[in-house]
Amino acid sequence: MPPGIPAGRVHTVLNHRSPDSLLSRKVVEEVLGQPVATEFRYFGTTPELAGLEGRLQVQSDPGGHFSRSVRAIIDRVGDMSPSESKRLA
Repeated sequence: MPPGIPAGRVHTVLNHRSPDSLLSRKVVEEVLGQPVATEFRYFGTTPELAGLEGRLQVQSDPGGHFSRSVRAIIDRVGDMSPSESKRLA
């Protein structure tokens, strides 16, 4: 753990950048010895194109896997106390 970062404040996110990713969530968790906070499956250029068009993918497909993964990250970051947020900023 890097100095100054409290245990439990680092969350691993698995981002599959290709449709044929060789690493599974299970393998990553076994190697790291801790759970993955969330996982982004390969979505092609859909999220990037949404951003270039001035919209958010989470608004376009609020119930989709991408949106649920984003929500999982937000929920974990939102669990920080104000003092933790300031210290890590």
